[in-house]
Amino acid sequence: METFQSFGTHFIEYADGTFAEYFKKKINFDDDGNKKYIIWLKPGRDIISMFDLKVGEQLNQYGIVEKSYNFEDVHICRDDPTFGRIWIETDYDGNPTTFSMRNDQFKETIKNLRKENNTLKAMVASAHEELKKVMTSKKEWMRGAVGIIDEALKVRKNIRTEGEELEQP
Repeated sequence: METFQSFGTHFIEYADGTFAEYFKKKINFDDDGNKKYIIWLKPGRDIISMFDLKVGEQLNQYGIVEKSYNFEDVHICRDDPTFGRIWIETDYDGNPTTFSMRNDQFKETIKNLRKENNTLKAMVASAHEELKKVMTSKKEWMRGAVGIIDEALKVRKNIRTEGEELEQP
């Protein structure tokens, strides 16, 4: 389990344009086995007013709150002891933003294209297998045809040879 404690300036920018300062973060797994980031942060004024946060209710006495975000939604841009930046695709409450919805559409498109690509690869492999069968069959047919032609040439040669022997005596 990764844990980080801040000793400098560490900020979070949310996809809706709001900011927060974070003090500690760690990776954890919820009961369903989903990977999550647990982040201790101090929300900015915009977040406090947008979500009507109050000290003693959502925030502790120092204005700090512990928030959990899906691992896939959190992007660590810079992570060192004195300076850190995190970008989160959702808003403060984990609700979708226009960016996260668009990103989800791209992810779905990529997933569908991968499925289509796998289908096409399977079709190409099947076509190659069929081509190999046809080529093998064609080779066998050609060997048979060549054998028949060789036999015909031998017979023709034998007929000429016999015909010449008959004429010479």
